[in-house]
Amino acid sequence: MITYTYNADSSNVFLARMTLSDIFGGMSIVLFFLGKWNKGFDLRRIPKEYYITFGMLIFISSSIITSLSKKETVKEMLILFYLVIYSYVLFDVYKKRIFELFRIIALTCLCFSMVAIYDLIAVNLNWFTVFPNPSKIVGGSSFRYFGQAANYAFTMLCVLIPYYLSEIAKYGSAEDKRIYTGAIVATLLLMFSTGRISVLISFFISVLFYVVLFFRDHKKEIFTFFGVVVVFLVLVFLFFPDIIENTILRFQLRISNRIEGHLGSEFFVDNIKGALQAFMDNPILGSGLGAFVGVYSIYEIHGTYFKIVGETGLVGVVGYLFFLGMFLKLCLKIKTLFFKYFFPFLFGSIMCWGYNYHLRKKEFWLFFTVVLILNYLQKNEKETKI
Repeated sequence: MITYTYNADSSNVFLARMTLSDIFGGMSIVLFFLGKWNKGFDLRRIPKEYYITFGMLIFISSSIITSLSKKETVKEMLILFYLVIYSYVLFDVYKKRIFELFRIIALTCLCFSMVAIYDLIAVNLNWFTVFPNPSKIVGGSSFRYFGQAANYAFTMLCVLIPYYLSEIAKYGSAEDKRIYTGAIVATLLLMFSTGRISVLISFFISVLFYVVLFFRDHKKEIFTFFGVVVVFLVLVFLFFPDIIENTILRFQLRISNRIEGHLGSEFFVDNIKGALQAFMDNPILGSGLGAFVGVYSIYEIHGTYFKIVGETGLVGVVGYLFFLGMFLKLCLKIKTLFFKYFFPFLFGSIMCWGYNYHLRKKEFWLFFTVVLILNYLQKNEKETKI
């Protein structure tokens, strides 16, 4: 799950993108299908939601016909197909062991967050760091970029917090409560340390929504959360003021004090203009998935919605809307206590995807898998506490 790469800026796609999780994930997928092949693999047992998902990928893949860079489009599509297959393998393995899956998510978040936070502190104090050359002003040393760390942390919190409130807080053992509380707190600290404005705004909107809905029932948890945030910010301000200054500067450039001509202020606007121009140039199939960079801008389109519009055109938009509709329907079909606490974070996620491209992120497909498993359990188990 950690996305640290040997050389994120390398022109070699393997050096720039290949991670340990990709290597082990790829091996696991091969072993999974070899095992299925020996037992007799029945395609009819694959959930219909995956067929809809592959249908979306086919719609998006059609952009290769007019792609301005077929190599980039092929690369992007291979990544997406890999991630969907990865999601299906997770679903099949954990569909009857979701408690184990949640525990793995919690332990993973706890470990990578603590390492990243340690590296941020260590590099500022000239101590030994686990990962080489971490930033002094943003957290996320175990990821390719700090933005990935922020997105990963936010997405996992969208799963862990509802699960904790619906399951662990009521039925969990003392050990479980320590693990999940530690994982949530550590992941929160990592997310804040990145200073990723789009993620922080999405998260606080989710929290605000949650407070409005559940303040009476969860005063203790809400005050505890805000207490952790305040203590963290005070400690960072006292010992690492550069981190706070960087976050404030990023917020000002994007929201409160935009400077004409400054990349931090103009980037998103230029990104949208470029996406719309790509769509106008080829409204049916777009510029080709991944082919926007180098033609319309030196940066890729960040937001999912504008990326689909600009790079895959109307055909891709139709495919994506079918997929998104199916996914939201799955979320709304969850009738257990989990959904009660999950809904505010789903709302925040939808907003976050407007600035961050979620289809290419492992955490989204893990998120998707959890939702699919909850639906599966709801259909096949008479009693599901989550």
